Amino acid sequence: MKSRSAIMFCLLYLLFQGVALADPPQASPAPVLGVEDLRWLSEQKGFNVGVRHTQVPLVFDTGEGRMAGIWVDYLNRLSTKLGLPIEPFQMNRTLAETPEPDVILTTRLPGAPVIPGVRHTAPLMTLTYGVFVNAGDAGIRNLTDLESAKVVIVGDDPNQFPLLDPVENFTPVPVSNLGEAVSRVMSGEADAFLGPVPVVSDYLESAMINGVGLAVLLDRRPVDVVLQVPVDKERLFRVFDRTVTALSHQEHRNIRQSWLAGETPEIQSRNVVLTASELDWLANNAGITVGLRPDWPPFEFEQDGRPAGLVADLLNRLEKDLGIRFQREVVSSRASAEEQLKSGELSILPGMSRTPRTEQTFLFTRAYVNVPIALAIRDTGRFIGDLRELRDERVGVVNRQASHDYLLINHPNLDLYPQQTVEDGLLALSNGDLDVMVTHIPAVSYTVARLGLSNLRITSITPYQYDLRLAVNPDNPELHRILNKALGSLPPSETEAIYNRWIHLDIEQAADYTVVRRIILIAIVVVLIFLYWNRKLSLEVDERIRSENALRRSEDELRAAKLEAERLAREAEAASRTKSEFLANMSHEIRTPMNAVIGYSDLLYNSVTDPQQRNYLNAIRAGSRSLLMLINDILDLSRIEAGKMRLDFGPVSVRRLLSDVRHIFDLRATEQGITLEVSVVSGMPSAMMLDETRLRQVLFNLVGNAIKFTHDGGVTVRAVAEALGEPIDDAPDVCYYRLEVTVSDTGIGIAPDQQERIFDAFEQQEGQSSRRYGGTGLGLAISRKLVEMMGGELTVESEANVGSTFHVVLPRVEASVEQVDDDGAPEESERLLAQTMSMHERGWLREKLAEDFGDEWQDVRESGDPEEMKDFAVRVIEWGRRHRSSSVTRYGEKLLVDVEAFNLDAVNTALDTFPRLLGQD
Repeated sequence: MKSRSAIMFCLLYLLFQGVALADPPQASPAPVLGVEDLRWLSEQKGFNVGVRHTQVPLVFDTGEGRMAGIWVDYLNRLSTKLGLPIEPFQMNRTLAETPEPDVILTTRLPGAPVIPGVRHTAPLMTLTYGVFVNAGDAGIRNLTDLESAKVVIVGDDPNQFPLLDPVENFTPVPVSNLGEAVSRVMSGEADAFLGPVPVVSDYLESAMINGVGLAVLLDRRPVDVVLQVPVDKERLFRVFDRTVTALSHQEHRNIRQSWLAGETPEIQSRNVVLTASELDWLANNAGITVGLRPDWPPFEFEQDGRPAGLVADLLNRLEKDLGIRFQREVVSSRASAEEQLKSGELSILPGMSRTPRTEQTFLFTRAYVNVPIALAIRDTGRFIGDLRELRDERVGVVNRQASHDYLLINHPNLDLYPQQTVEDGLLALSNGDLDVMVTHIPAVSYTVARLGLSNLRITSITPYQYDLRLAVNPDNPELHRILNKALGSLPPSETEAIYNRWIHLDIEQAADYTVVRRIILIAIVVVLIFLYWNRKLSLEVDERIRSENALRRSEDELRAAKLEAERLAREAEAASRTKSEFLANMSHEIRTPMNAVIGYSDLLYNSVTDPQQRNYLNAIRAGSRSLLMLINDILDLSRIEAGKMRLDFGPVSVRRLLSDVRHIFDLRATEQGITLEVSVVSGMPSAMMLDETRLRQVLFNLVGNAIKFTHDGGVTVRAVAEALGEPIDDAPDVCYYRLEVTVSDTGIGIAPDQQERIFDAFEQQEGQSSRRYGGTGLGLAISRKLVEMMGGELTVESEANVGSTFHVVLPRVEASVEQVDDDGAPEESERLLAQTMSMHERGWLREKLAEDFGDEWQDVRESGDPEEMKDFAVRVIEWGRRHRSSSVTRYGEKLLVDVEAFNLDAVNTALDTFPRLLGQD
């Protein structure tokens, strides 16, 4: 008893130990969802999944009010992962309470166009389709064998037509379900049908049908099983897509193994199996005539008075498999053979290709051999790689063969010479009567080897080929179907043996030493080229050695020249500094005594009454002022060249600066008898960061020159500012502008060859009258250098005797937010008063001016004291601004400029016109 208990204990231990050692069950991975997706999922009660049609074992109704199948198992697995019920239902049922689907379970081919408004998740699984035929039909081995066949189309499967795209021509036979498709194939009403392999296999097994089998497995184009979700339901799509992706490999395998365990019936036998009707047709049509050509080697020709070639061997094999005898008849030509086949005198033409010309007239079986069409030329001919290069050549083709048909249709512009046989065409090509022969490669190889045409070769392969088929009269579709079955039953090894017997021929021919002679000639040429190249290299080496020696000498000379140039540059720089320092010191030393000469000459002028002596004093005063202006220009130029000129940038009102220019030069323009117009385009910033002193100096020089050289017409000054719109990271409120000031005149103009010369120091326009216009030639040189220091450029556009336009362009000027000092805006009442002044009020102003200043202008003129003149001018300016008199203000500003420039003639002239100042307005 104790021993039995011990044995039972050991058995139980081994049993549980085995269970413990087995692989543990794999946990089902959960989908990766975000917090928002999980929250949304918790608010859902479940999902309805619609199915358009049922197919066993994919999805079907069990008859108990529920659905089952491999697709339903997948939906149950998704339901487990989401923790929510997923209910499948058939959508095309006519029930009143059919729910609205949240998701649709469907199929689609990868790469097919997506239906607008929907999206597809990752595939749950893939379905493999197949081509199913009658079990006795071995004539269909791939999709292309369905050409001109009758193919059943099951109405509720949308994937059939896309899968049949490689088939160019077939007759669809529509049916409503799979059962009808099987019946049509078994009854001979159709040749084949397409369907999912699991569905068809299950149907054939359950119905115990053995007469239909799988002929072609379309495993290279699988169909995806996906969930279709509306585009506007983004969250629903994301949840289902990630849940499908979370399915593990083990889960996929478990679901498929439970449903896809059956085997697919395949067509194993290669024997010809004919139906009763086909056997009756053969029995009633014993005299099947075949037309053979005697002149088309290696396919159809006569040998020892009997038919020979690839076609003859193929017909022998078909006779053996079908158990019949063909009646062979020799035809004289291809054209007559086609006419005999069309009229019914012949039943079969065995060596024809299906072309656009012939496919509408005859029925063609599947191809039993395919050979490429090539271009044959003479050895001396040029290489031809494309049919489009044959436009100027004499092209030979065999009459009414495939190559002839293809060239007539696709290349109608070629000069074609139809030949009766391939042999005739190749002989004409060898003799020079043709330039190119277009035919298939086996014919060229066979004929060239047999006739010894060693001067011919194949240059290239065309995109066309001979697909040799059996052509049948359209009135004999039964014969066409029988021949297709017979050809399909031939094993590949048999067809390959027939092909190799006639295509790969070992024909003895005389030795051809052409290649050997060419190789020897090429070798001699290579040796000569090598000797020549070796000699050339030795000469180049000697030349390179001489060049290197010369280069070393040149480097030594260059190094010495560089040292000498550096020494000369240092001496020139020292001389330039010495010159600049000398000019600066001399200018400063000369200015002091020159001011004394000008001052005392003015005082002496007021005390001398003798006219001749006053003329002498005027000459002294004019020469002194010219010399002082020259000294100032030289001092500025020397400071610029020495790098001692410094710019002082600050906020400047361009409007006010141009207003000053107008006030100062308006009187001079009036005296010259010309007009002066100053304008500022809208959009000008209120203040810009500029060096007011130097910009004023440039504008005074340009406007002064314009007035000086203009005798008729006028001078126009115009300022434009364009915003650049460049964002600044550190200062987003800062804006930059492109400032351009143009000074145009209608003066004497400048010749084109003088327009750059005038900007050089001490240079003036050639032919300019120095006695009439004066000047030293420094103004424009200093102005250009000042503009370049401000980051801009000064250019000129001019035409002789028409006028000139000077452009001052500052490409990047900052607009300042600081306010420019101003004299203040007048009160509204004062502005209105100034704008509505009448002639009486102007007379009052003239009396007020005489009352405030009296004859003080005479005392100032006679004193000759520059400081007193300057004080008088400042007080006149202040009076004009206080009484809002623009003419008085301009008069005082011009007087102040002339005083500061020591232009005593202009000062005295202005003082003499003081009593008539307001009367000139």
